[in-house]
Amino acid sequence: MPDLKSINYLSDILSEREIEVIKKMTEGKNFREIADELFVSPNTIQFHKKNIYKKSECRNSAELVMKCICSGVIELESFA
Repeated sequence: MPDLKSINYLSDILSEREIEVIKKMTEGKNFREIADELFVSPNTIQFHKKNIYKKSECRNSAELVMKCICSGVIELESFA
């Protein structure tokens, strides 16, 4: 079960760029597509992903998405 404290503060600890990367990941985009859209290298996206998982204390993408929805980082409607 995720730590409620980390859920509540997730939107405060992630950078705007990290949130942007998460949103693009939830759209089903791969590293290269995200990198192209953000005008950075795929390695930069990999770096952001590593930081996102570390800051959020998530072990997988399902847990990350759940925490992001619960904290308001992403909207549930974005999956419709």
